[in-house]
Amino acid sequence: MDRRPYRHRSRSVRWEQNQSWRRPRVGYCEFRIQEIQLSDPYSPLRNQQVHFQVTELPVDEPDLTVGPELFFSNRALLVPSGHPLARRTSVSLEDLADTTLLTIGGVAPQHWLDYHFPRFTPTGRRIPHGHAAISWQEIPFLVAAGAGVSLASVGAATHAGSPGVTWIPVEEEHPIRFAAIWPKAGTSARMRAFVALLYETAQTDDVCTQLNGPQVIDW
Repeated sequence: MDRRPYRHRSRSVRWEQNQSWRRPRVGYCEFRIQEIQLSDPYSPLRNQQVHFQVTELPVDEPDLTVGPELFFSNRALLVPSGHPLARRTSVSLEDLADTTLLTIGGVAPQHWLDYHFPRFTPTGRRIPHGHAAISWQEIPFLVAAGAGVSLASVGAATHAGSPGVTWIPVEEEHPIRFAAIWPKAGTSARMRAFVALLYETAQTDDVCTQLNGPQVIDW
């Protein structure tokens, strides 16, 4: 197993005024955590099922605001424990050309899929794609069954490790970055205050201090 902060699911938060949790900058709030499926990453925001979510970049949706990056995580390749790559201490994206990459289906935007489940290696070699799962939770079991390999952030092994699956760090220059997003129509002073508090908290967390220096919050 290896290390890594979240990747297999997006997190979203819903809050209501005049409830039991209070911060001076945000007021009374009740937080409800809801999982968002990667196969349909933005519908809960657009349908007002949630107010905002912390999710993997890139996000390029005209009706959504992307807040400051909160943290990032390097990627890992999930392979069956009997796979030849399982004996390696690290892999590169070039190695994917000799595998079958399991991906996510549904209505996830193509530019997002191309970043997280690339179709070509950095040198242009084609990466064969296999089954497109509807939920990421299917992926480790499909990998263990020998259906292919897949990518995730390194720390997900803590939450999504599965017998028969080996997690191998990927050597690359483009890790998975996470940010808060919310509908532009839902931008408010309360939202800005909450996201600023979230950002400040992330900068003091051991997992989140991998960010390359302070950022200017401009949204």
